[in-house]
Amino acid sequence: MSIEDLRKHLTRLEAQIIHLRRVLVHAERQRIAVQEQLQKVATFPVVSLPVEITIQIFTHCLPTIKELLKSSRHSDLRDPPLVFLGVCRRWRDIALGTPALWSTLQMRFDAIPLQVISEPGVVEGFVDRWLGRAKNRPLSLVLHTDKYEGEDYFDFGIERVRDIIRRHAPRIESLDLYSSRTEMRKLALDSVAFPLLQRVVVCDVDGWLGDDSADPVDVFSNAPLLTRVHLFENTTYSSFVFPALQLTEFEGRLDDLEFFNLAPNLITAKCMVDFVPEPPSVVTHAHLQSLTLAKDESDPSDPMDILPHLILPKLETLDVSDIKDMDPASISGLVQRSAAKLDTLCITVPNDLYFSRWLGCLGVLNDTLEHLSVHSPSSSFLSLLTILGDPRYERAGPALPHLKALSISHAGEIHFGDLVECLTRRSPRLESFSIRFKAGTFLHDEIYHEGSRTEIVSILSTLAEEGMDIHIGSGGRKEPYVQLIRS
Repeated sequence: MSIEDLRKHLTRLEAQIIHLRRVLVHAERQRIAVQEQLQKVATFPVVSLPVEITIQIFTHCLPTIKELLKSSRHSDLRDPPLVFLGVCRRWRDIALGTPALWSTLQMRFDAIPLQVISEPGVVEGFVDRWLGRAKNRPLSLVLHTDKYEGEDYFDFGIERVRDIIRRHAPRIESLDLYSSRTEMRKLALDSVAFPLLQRVVVCDVDGWLGDDSADPVDVFSNAPLLTRVHLFENTTYSSFVFPALQLTEFEGRLDDLEFFNLAPNLITAKCMVDFVPEPPSVVTHAHLQSLTLAKDESDPSDPMDILPHLILPKLETLDVSDIKDMDPASISGLVQRSAAKLDTLCITVPNDLYFSRWLGCLGVLNDTLEHLSVHSPSSSFLSLLTILGDPRYERAGPALPHLKALSISHAGEIHFGDLVECLTRRSPRLESFSIRFKAGTFLHDEIYHEGSRTEIVSILSTLAEEGMDIHIGSGGRKEPYVQLIRS
């Protein structure tokens, strides 16, 4: 092709491009016009829902307190309820007119940019407008004041946080506070009246790195309805002075057992105990009904067994599943010493070190135990569970005749023939049974010792139809398991 021909071809291509651009512009204008017309005449079912249903949908979209705590940022335009304001005028009006959407607020005062902090009243105005939309509803606040390590973030000022808390204190029902002990002292929470406050979560972000020589911080003495306290991570009870007499629920780290004397009305306690000095005498608590000895997630070591130092006559629920080498004699000793009627027990039995003692312990609980949860059972203990009370076996152990729920997690191989016989024998008293395996699933042939899968599934299905709630599957201790059979 000659030079002249190439130039003519290029000219034709350029003309085509210009034409196509005009066509595209025309098509885009037509599209916009059609969209505008559609907006005028179309109906969107989600927008035309009754207000009551829309409010319910909005409410279910709200994050829980636990979900808020997992977030590293405060609420913004990407989160409900703020996201509802930008969809359409109707949704905006519904959201702004629904107080329940605005009664919970998380604020990371440690992660506010300098340009926002430097504007007087901007943050305070945002908080006041948000909580003002809640009208007269009780408030739930999650506040972080610990330092954020970032170049564009600066100290908001603990005095400003204190003023915000004081301004809204009459309506606060739940308060989660993440700050250093030094800054909490500056908040002067003991001098603030909290007439509605019922639940408190406190996290000393300095934890063990803080000043142990400092006096404990007095908090919430003017909160007459406060009954639930949760100390997060490395925060110890002795670092603060709570109105202990009115507490009924506690979760946190203890460094001595005097706490049980200070909180005589406690009903539920979940305690992280690494080490406590032995008290001069056994501590008696007349009202505690539920006790959990838990380990700190950041510390792999087992919690300390404090049961030998306690007398708990009202104890009904005991969870010591975080203690891998729990001596069952400690449990039976507590129950016998306290004359307690324990009906719920959660344990871990990874080996046969105390096998005979477990038989003795279950014997002590034989007349009262209704709910048993076993984690990582040894093969011997797992076999024992399937034959308890079976008259065909000598020394089969206590029958546990009142057992209503049996849960086994992180289990190894099991004799399914014995299992279905056990469940059949305990029906209809046994209302719930679940087992999660270390690996594989219920449908894996390798876990069967005898009997066909069809026979076993048929028996389990019959039990489920008769009312027993049955779950069989696999997964770790905190992972969901596969639900295979359920009535």
